[in-house]
Amino acid sequence: MKKAAVLIIFLAVSLSLTAQDLSELGGKLEEYTAAISGESVRVKNQECDFLISTCQLPETRQYAALRLYEHYTGSKLLGDEDVAVHIASEWFLSGKVPMKTEADLLQAKLFVRLNGNLLLGMKAPSKVFRDENLLEQSAPSEGRCSVLYFYDTSCSSCKVETARLDAFVRTSTLPVDFYAIYTGTDEAAWARYRATSLRGGFIHLFDPSGDAILDYGVVKTPRMFLIAADGTILGRGIDTPALKALLEKEFSDEAYEYGSDGSTALFSELLDDSAGAVDVLALIETIRGETLAKGDTLSWKRLTGDLLYYLAPRRGEGLKMGEERLVEKILAEDFRTSPEDSAAVIPLALLRRDLLSKARVGTKVPAIAVEGKLLRRGKAPREGTFRLRRLRNARITFYTEGCASCRETLAEADSIAAATRLKVLTVDVDALPEAQAHSALDAFDLSTLPYTFTVSRGKISRRYL
Repeated sequence: MKKAAVLIIFLAVSLSLTAQDLSELGGKLEEYTAAISGESVRVKNQECDFLISTCQLPETRQYAALRLYEHYTGSKLLGDEDVAVHIASEWFLSGKVPMKTEADLLQAKLFVRLNGNLLLGMKAPSKVFRDENLLEQSAPSEGRCSVLYFYDTSCSSCKVETARLDAFVRTSTLPVDFYAIYTGTDEAAWARYRATSLRGGFIHLFDPSGDAILDYGVVKTPRMFLIAADGTILGRGIDTPALKALLEKEFSDEAYEYGSDGSTALFSELLDDSAGAVDVLALIETIRGETLAKGDTLSWKRLTGDLLYYLAPRRGEGLKMGEERLVEKILAEDFRTSPEDSAAVIPLALLRRDLLSKARVGTKVPAIAVEGKLLRRGKAPREGTFRLRRLRNARITFYTEGCASCRETLAEADSIAAATRLKVLTVDVDALPEAQAHSALDAFDLSTLPYTFTVSRGKISRRYL
């Protein structure tokens, strides 16, 4: 996605800022981690290494490394803990970047110790537990998919998760062994819990020594793992909705791909660049009527996700107005509960909401200055630096060389300048000085070029023309 490329360039420069600009840098790091949230662990590791290594000053390098580490240790997305382990091992434990205190470093070492051998794709440790009859039982299973659910009878969060998992297990027909592993020591409480809360087809175990529990990094409950039939870790720190999604993926032919060629072709037949917001909204309501209104949540999620992927790179005033409404619906409706689904759609929706909020119709023109070419009827073109807020009535286009649509828009700009009294300013994004480029990216949605808007009496009157 073009926005990701823009952010890489932007952050590559931003990470050399002085210490006094750290708060601004933190915001850019959060924006970037949101933009790459759908990428694989390998890509996230590479990007984090790139961002940290780009920092020239020790203060900014430490700040960037800590912010990224804190982001990934606190993230709920599947696999993000793996990224945190990588950052801790590569930068802090190696001594390349200091942590703030020795206590922080000790905590990072403990985090890596508890999670470093449990990364996605690694072999899960095979451990011996005991069942309710005190007989030895090893887990996970060999040759079958396994779920290891660690819980405590006194844990309030466990009660909620246990209820959800128990309801799922009692209706599941998948070839999966479900292990419910008690982390406490109260035999009476454990017996009552098995009888009242875990009524599904669980294999009940506990760990008298506590060694196996520590080997799975269980320092708080609930904690759930999904282990493939070959023993590799498919999910860690997941909840029941995430488990359902992972099992669906594991036992289906292939995972759903948002923005596929087929979905793009479908929406291209229904919407083109001349479509209006009314057309987009009508399409959304048609999809709702054929899916969600009939109880088909899965098709609603997939079609609205596909529509977002289709609209994000499109130009057109009406399409963008419709995209805003779609983003609102996606973020307001809590249907995307699996990590895979969330990673594929929610970050894009959040990013698009941020970009669409820039320079809204009716707001004052951002107070920035850019180099460009000013066209006016009856006068020679004038090149220079222009303060946009001083252009009270104008048409402004940001473009880049080598773009076919940009060439068409520039020809249109020449025609408008020659036929009307409207001032026309064209701005080559690639030729902007560094500071001006940053200001323009902060002020406008330049994820898709050309970007054209009009100004009337100092306010944005139309955009995405």
